[in-house]
Amino acid sequence: MNLRIALIIPTFPPIVGGLERLSYLIARGLAEQNFSVTVITYSAYSVDGERRRVVDINQRLRIRRYVRVSFQEGLKVSVGLLRDLLTMSVDLYYLVSYVPSYLLLSSIFAARLRGIPLVYQPIFQPDRPVFQKRKRKLTSSLFDFGFGPTLMLKHADSILALTAYEASLYKKYVPYYKINTIPEPVDLRSVYRPSAAEEEEIRQRLGLKKCEKIILSVGRIVWNKGFDILIKAVPYVLGKYDNIRGVIAGPPTKHAVYLNKLIQRKNLGSHMSLSGRLTDAQLAALYSISTLVVCSSRYEAFFRVPLEAWAYKKAVVCTDHPVSRELIQDGENGLLFKLGDSQMLAEQLIYLLDNKAIRDQMGLKGYLKLIANYTADIVIPKIAQTCHKVVHSQSGNSSSRRSSRKAML
Repeated sequence: MNLRIALIIPTFPPIVGGLERLSYLIARGLAEQNFSVTVITYSAYSVDGERRRVVDINQRLRIRRYVRVSFQEGLKVSVGLLRDLLTMSVDLYYLVSYVPSYLLLSSIFAARLRGIPLVYQPIFQPDRPVFQKRKRKLTSSLFDFGFGPTLMLKHADSILALTAYEASLYKKYVPYYKINTIPEPVDLRSVYRPSAAEEEEIRQRLGLKKCEKIILSVGRIVWNKGFDILIKAVPYVLGKYDNIRGVIAGPPTKHAVYLNKLIQRKNLGSHMSLSGRLTDAQLAALYSISTLVVCSSRYEAFFRVPLEAWAYKKAVVCTDHPVSRELIQDGENGLLFKLGDSQMLAEQLIYLLDNKAIRDQMGLKGYLKLIANYTADIVIPKIAQTCHKVVHSQSGNSSSRRSSRKAML
């Protein structure tokens, strides 16, 4: 049975981030599993940069984009979106995102009204509420297990959690049998292997010397990624190694201004830098030439950076968190440090810089764990199986209800 799936996601490539990469992997992977996938998303830009509402990637993958507009213009667009959700030919609604946007809430309404099953993947960031500013109490009440998210959880026929820790947070809101734990996939086919010339090109672009030991950190330049924690750790490492170079790779944001000022305030201009926007090939080259990788995030739904580092067999130092502990066994395939403890992070970095054999061994063990558990070839079929199970279960329930009605007549 070739299922027709509506994948509902507020943002989608060419906007690039962890959520967008995940949703694209799911969409493409399900299409490769012979599902017919229609992506419903905001922003009217296609992957080729042209302004078009509907884009056919191939016979099994289509993207329908709705322009995000002002409140005054919103009613017209919203009515069109809801009409499409209510009339499109679909066997399953698949929602991705924790924020209860109009897009997601409309999809739930359409699914319930039409009696079509619903799979929900919240991608909730555990511990985010702890770090939210108190002035955002209303936001917290709406988004952190407030009205919107609990409504979406309770109306879903199946919930996909990225980690066991995330799944445990949902069990007091929905029956445990509705929850499936399926990790984020990494598509090893798209892991780019740079040439020596490309590695040299990225060195020249960022002013990196071959004699320098490169400490790489990757992600959106935002506060929760904890790049300031890494910057504050570098002076401790310089006490022993003066040939290190920290590189923070990610597209520029307003937070980058703060990080650059912090680098200057600590006199780290020659030992720490932000890369700016990089292509996938340039980022791959940076991973390839790095000595080790740091993930100092304050909170994450899923720590993707360690998986990317493992794809290049690089050792990882990561924030100690219930989510990261599901990936990293401290001392085996990486090292964990206490959240916000720059001195402890520095000690872990020095330990790995001192011990190349241990560093290489951790990178290899991480790679072996990646290919055994997190590749798209392993993860996507699990998602496909869940989708089939939900649709077949719903079909069985519908048949039972029809039989009961006939018996009563």
